[in-house]
Amino acid sequence: MKVTASFIIPTHNRSGSLKKMLNTLQLQSYPLQNFEVIVVADGCKDDTVEMVRNYHAGFNLLVCELPGLGAASARNKGASMANGQYLLFADDDMELSTDFIKEHIAAHTNERIVVVGYSPFKLETNASIQRMSVREWWEEKFHEMRKKDHWFKYDNLTSGNFSVSSHLFNKLKGFNTSLLCREDYELGYRLIKHGAQFHFAYTAKAFHRDEVTNLHRSLQRKKSEGMADIQIKKLHSDFINKEAIYYLSQRSILKSVLVKGIQYFPSLMDRTASFGETMMNLFERLRLLSSWSTMNYRLHQYWYLRGLMLGAGSYKQLYEFVMIPNVLMNEDRKLTIDLEKGIKSAEDEIDRLKPIVIEIYYGKNFIGTINCEPGMEAIKGYHLRKILKDKFSRELSVLLFPDQIFK
Repeated sequence: MKVTASFIIPTHNRSGSLKKMLNTLQLQSYPLQNFEVIVVADGCKDDTVEMVRNYHAGFNLLVCELPGLGAASARNKGASMANGQYLLFADDDMELSTDFIKEHIAAHTNERIVVVGYSPFKLETNASIQRMSVREWWEEKFHEMRKKDHWFKYDNLTSGNFSVSSHLFNKLKGFNTSLLCREDYELGYRLIKHGAQFHFAYTAKAFHRDEVTNLHRSLQRKKSEGMADIQIKKLHSDFINKEAIYYLSQRSILKSVLVKGIQYFPSLMDRTASFGETMMNLFERLRLLSSWSTMNYRLHQYWYLRGLMLGAGSYKQLYEFVMIPNVLMNEDRKLTIDLEKGIKSAEDEIDRLKPIVIEIYYGKNFIGTINCEPGMEAIKGYHLRKILKDKFSRELSVLLFPDQIFK
């Protein structure tokens, strides 16, 4: 039978975890003869390759080796070997639901669909505060994507559980292998720019065991993310990084101290941050959640700014990269809507004209502007109600209920 799906797994020295994952693939409700599994052993020094070659699978199982080029290169290599119409990507420490592949394939109603699956973070008994906080972050992300009126953006793409047509993936030349990390975000950015439609499939479920992440790795990852965000900005001049803008917009003494310290005394600041990490471990042992959370936020902020500065070279260049927009507004794609004529009329206009800028009025009263920023999917009519509630509820309340007092 024809291979419909190619399941690609990059792996590095985790033979035991990989074998557990292969076992869950044996239990898939999707016909085993209709998918293939491609394992890319990237710089493996353990018995990964031997284990895969000796594994008795009910599906076609391929393995290849790379000399430690990174996950992006490994995924691209797997895609280059694939025979399936659809490419499914997952990390090597996932515990797949039996309907995982079936639900991914079912969601591909056209060639432009990109499916993001649900990957709940699986905690061990007596999990650390750090790992519980990571789980909370992921669950908030998935909770938002599960909403029917969610407005998808580039950072909703998670390389640990997603699928895309092989035609679309190859057309965009796959992952960018020059990035330190966040190659999934950068691919998500290009996919949306190309007109891809993101779809969240809650039923395409895979528990994420994540056996390696700890506090130190999380902090160093944040530094790499800062550097990668500058790389992405250099690749895409219209890229708007909300995380960097948030940190740089803060007019706090702490932010000023961090920026000046990073610029003039980086080694001293790194040692101070390392001491803060030691304090977090103490807070962990004493179960001082509030103190741990405060320090966790500050240290992640520090290492992210540290990465941004390393990527940009100086605070002046960083400010220019992040805070000065390079977006050309297309006046031909601007729509003015009047909510006094009815919200359904406004929703229909949005779907018909597909604007990138929307000016909202209620009669002659200006409410606000919606900008469809680069990296966000095209706005649709069903997004409007949530945007009005989240961004303009106060302005509308003042107009509709003028006798009430709003502070």
